[in-house]
Amino acid sequence: MLEAGKGAPVSGEAIASALGCSRTAVWKAITELKEAGYPIQAATRRGYLLAETSDILSAAGIRASLGEAAAGLTIEVFPSIDSTNAEARRRVAAAASASEIPFATILIAEEQTAGRGRRSKSFFSPAAGSLYVSFVLRPLGDTARTRMVTMAAAVAVCEAMAAFGAGVPEIKWVNDIYMEGKKVCGILTEAISDVESGGIEAIILGIGVNVNVPAEAFPAELRRAAGSITLAAGQRNAFAAALIRRVLARYAMPAADVVEAYRARSMMMGRQISVSEAGEERRAEVMGIGDDGSLLVRYADGGEAALLSVEITLL
Repeated sequence: MLEAGKGAPVSGEAIASALGCSRTAVWKAITELKEAGYPIQAATRRGYLLAETSDILSAAGIRASLGEAAAGLTIEVFPSIDSTNAEARRRVAAAASASEIPFATILIAEEQTAGRGRRSKSFFSPAAGSLYVSFVLRPLGDTARTRMVTMAAAVAVCEAMAAFGAGVPEIKWVNDIYMEGKKVCGILTEAISDVESGGIEAIILGIGVNVNVPAEAFPAELRRAAGSITLAAGQRNAFAAALIRRVLARYAMPAADVVEAYRARSMMMGRQISVSEAGEERRAEVMGIGDDGSLLVRYADGGEAALLSVEITLL
């Protein structure tokens, strides 16, 4: 109730009436929220007011920003966790059958202690105002369509950032978001397969966004490459809601529309890159993005290729 009316006082009497409890119970709950760090003011005859600058991530705050779009979603927020993707995998593994997989579950953390990126690389995940989100989603079709999930998420992240005036984000193929030449977001998509059928049971989509992280908070070896978006105080719950809304919308879009939107946000066209494949480094120029999401390149020797699963470095 405080998140929904953020910045405006809500009377203790109104809260007690709405929740069917005593004023004393309300006072105790407010005390617990204050102890948890929420900046709540209390004034005689006015009630309780949650400061507009409150920036603690909470399921209630995110739901308040989502409104009716929150219907059917399970949203959980953790102050700290090993990895939201790892927790999502545990939830899927715990399901007794495919029908019990907790689809439309969204796990969010203030901090990850064992964040992971592509190819099991560690993902720096400090408790410095950032946002780490994982979705448990229904598979959309074949493996080729599943490849589009990362692309859809990248577009959604860029749209959410732009909507909050965070700058002009661009996509580095295939799963990184850059701002002013620095990486501000990483995306990791994992497919959970059924061993017996060989089909995909669930998609786990993880997104890590650096939000209001000062340069000195990054390890020295990352400061030249890593950056952060800037949001006004009190906007993280609203930003998380915008991200959720856009990811779910883009996820359901036809593949052709996803690729078109991805191309429009891509920073790759004409760029010189180094391609790492089978232990060999080759220089190439990016010619475009294929209809299947592949990176179209021309090597220095004139040969051309459509890359789907390789590591590249911008030159």
